[in-house]
Amino acid sequence: APSSTPASGAAKDRRLTGHLTLEGASAAAVWAWAKGRVSEELASRVTDPAGRLSATLEVDGSLAEPRWKGQLAVDDGAVTLQGAERFTGLTVRAQAEGTGGRLRLPALVVRAPEGRLEVTGSATRARAAASWQYELGVTADRFPLPLEEAMLATFKADLTGAAGREQITSQLAISKLRLERVTRPPRAALDPHR
Repeated sequence: APSSTPASGAAKDRRLTGHLTLEGASAAAVWAWAKGRVSEELASRVTDPAGRLSATLEVDGSLAEPRWKGQLAVDDGAVTLQGAERFTGLTVRAQAEGTGGRLRLPALVVRAPEGRLEVTGSATRARAAASWQYELGVTADRFPLPLEEAMLATFKADLTGAAGREQITSQLAISKLRLERVTRPPRAALDPHR
């Protein structure tokens, strides 16, 4: 097993500062890079992503206590999910920030032509284990579900659990669930040419 040498006190106190900007990147190119860095199960469920991706990342603080803030935007997005139709006309906006072992997601919003999905939450790294405890709140308003039959969902949900390298455990509580069967595909949300 590889060993690591703890950073000396002076190295831990070194100041960090940085800024990264990505403008108009191809979502397909970014997914091709990321695909080998996520679980095989997730990688096999997502195919043929498209759209223009822009992102910014700012880092400051110290090596011992780094702080970061990022934003992500996807325009003209599309994706095919395993067992579902192709979703097109997607717009994604996300903000996230973190300090040391704590992450915060103030807003992740996905808009489809017929509806909207919003996620907020936070995660805290467990010091003793390589895992994260997380809490997410999800609100959907007529958002297309990734199912073989076209359906729109309106609901509120709370998701809590832990995520590690080998395992993810979750508890999901859904309230105010309403499903609407779509007799025609939602305007451009589902690609009829798939």
